[in-house]
Order: sequence, then C-alpha cells, then structure tokens
Amino acid sequence: MKHRKFPQAPSTSMPAASLSLSSITTLEHSIDDSRQGYSMYDWNRFSQNLHDLSGRTSQQFVQVTAEELAKHSVETDGWTSVRGVVYNITPFLKYHPGGKRQLMRAAGKESTSLFNKVHTWVNAERMLSKCVIGPLVSTSTDIEISEDQTEIDSPGISLSIPVPTVSKQ
Repeated sequence: MKHRKFPQAPSTSMPAASLSLSSITTLEHSIDDSRQGYSMYDWNRFSQNLHDLSGRTSQQFVQVTAEELAKHSVETDGWTSVRGVVYNITPFLKYHPGGKRQLMRAAGKESTSLFNKVHTWVNAERMLSKCVIGPLVSTSTDIEISEDQTEIDSPGISLSIPVPTVSKQ
C-alpha cells in the first residue's frame, strides 16, 4: 500500500503548546488585560459571598415600572428585566463574558427577547439571584390586580410582593 504525502501549508498560527485561554478570547478582551479575575467562575465566587447585590436600600423587593427601568441605563447604574424580573446588572458588568458593551445593550430595557436570542442555555435567575430589584410591573389602569400576593418563583428567586388593587375607573 502506497502512502500519500500531502503538502503542508506554511504555519502562520501559534504552536498548540503556546495557546492559552487569554489568547482565545474576543478582541475586546484580548485588548483589555485588566479582565483577569473577572471570569464567570469569579462572578459565582464573588456573588455567593454576598447577601445582596441589588443596590436596594431595604430588604423589600421594589415594584419597577418601565419608566423607572429606563432611568437605569448607564454603566454606573444599570438595570434590566428578564422574564418579568428586574436585575441590577451594574455589579455584573465587568464579569460578563461578552464585555460591558454587549451587556449595556440591555440596560434600561425589558430584555427577555434579546436574552433568549443570545443566551438560550443561561439560567439568568440563578446567575443574577443576588441582583434582584423586584418585578417589572405595568402602569396600565386597564388591568385589575387583586389584593393577593404577586409571586415570581424561579430557581434561586422567590418574590412575594403585596400588590394594591388597581381598578379601571
């Protein structure tokens, strides 16, 4: 049996032994060496050691309207809503694998569709459980809400917030 010898293209890439995780990052991350220590592993370790990253001044969850959400759209004060829950994303910005700029696309907005489009495999409820501000609520007076509790129950998050009755007049 004859062995065929294939010509080899000149090597323009780095040898496999010299590849590292930092050399296989996005352009934004490879330019910014200050990201060391801000991986998802670091976020999990950081957020587990703290009770609250929401920035709320009390233990109570806050009902957030779309108007209020829109006010929090800058890097120093960023909120977003995913699946009806509003999160303070400010502490997570430097840990986001896609970089701050990508996460800021969702700041100040209801971002469920963007999140589902880009992160179908990510469990936002667990990952951002310490960053919960409260539920995103409608300001419409065309709905009726009973005196009962409004509940958001997801893995890692259990919100139970008394909601006043809003009636159509």
